[in-house]
Order: sequence, then structure tokens, then C-alpha cells
Amino acid sequence: MTAFDHVGLRYATPRNFDRPTRGPRISKFSELFTGRKFMPWQDDLAARATEMHDDGTPVYPVVLTTVQRQTGKSAFSLSKSAERCTSFPNSRCWYTAQTGYDARDQWKEFANYVEQNDTPLNLITESLRGAGAEVMKFANGSTLRPHPPTEKALHGKQSDENDIDEGWAFTAAK
Repeated sequence: MTAFDHVGLRYATPRNFDRPTRGPRISKFSELFTGRKFMPWQDDLAARATEMHDDGTPVYPVVLTTVQRQTGKSAFSLSKSAERCTSFPNSRCWYTAQTGYDARDQWKEFANYVEQNDTPLNLITESLRGAGAEVMKFANGSTLRPHPPTEKALHGKQSDENDIDEGWAFTAAK
């Protein structure tokens, strides 16, 4: 039985327990560094979505998650990206949502939480704010930024991880 079984999950890639995963680290990171303990479905998703090949490359370069509203998708995405930023120096992580405003709003909520609470993440990050120039800088050179969901938003930008929240809002053309 998995954490998904009690919530009526219809489709999920089975967890391959022979593969390493960042899942437990991401779950612990969220609790220790942001003060947010993952729900069972988030723990399970973290383990499945971040399975790695022996060389450390992701098994699943694209992961699609669909759950009900207000269940912690954004908190999961931002915690996962922040964990990557701390674990892999010079990582470039991006986050977007249905509009640029919504992406900045979620990013600001995350940054505000980190800044206003006594968490270890507060000690190794600096959040800069400015219209279209928001960035959470990590001591190891990594960055976590919001961006608008436009065709040219990341043109010419390097990206190690990009989370798209509220993907339902996009058409094939977007």
C-alpha cells in the first residue's frame, strides 16, 4: 500500500525501490527548512518524481501531477526547487503559474515565510524583490525565481528545473 492508496489515486507510475531518489531528502527539507511537514501524497510524489539513474540523472524529466485545489501543490514545488538549490550548487530553478502575477505571488509567499520565520533556509538565502527581478539567492550560487508563463520568458536562460503550477490554464499555443 502506498500513500496514494487512501486518496483514490487513479494513475501513478509505480515506485521503483531499486532506484535512488531525492524524495526523503525533499520531505525532510520541507519540514526542517520551511517548517512545512509534507502530507502523505507529497511524500509519495517526492519519492516517485525524483527517482534517479545510477549516474544521478532524473528518470522522469517531466512529471505531471493533478490533485484537488488547495492541497499543497505550490508548497511542494517550491520546497522541491529550494532543496535542489541547496543540494546542487549553481542550480537555476524557475517557477511559473497561470499568470506572471500568480507566479510572483506564490514565490513571494514562500520567500516571506522563509524570511519571517527562524528556519535554516533563512540563514543561507537572500531574497531580492523588484518588478520582474524577484530572485531567491542561495549561498552556493543557486537561484530560485518566478517567471511569467510566456513564450519568450526563459528564452536564452539556463534552467535546471522548471515547475509549472496551474497547468490547466495553458492552451497548446502557450
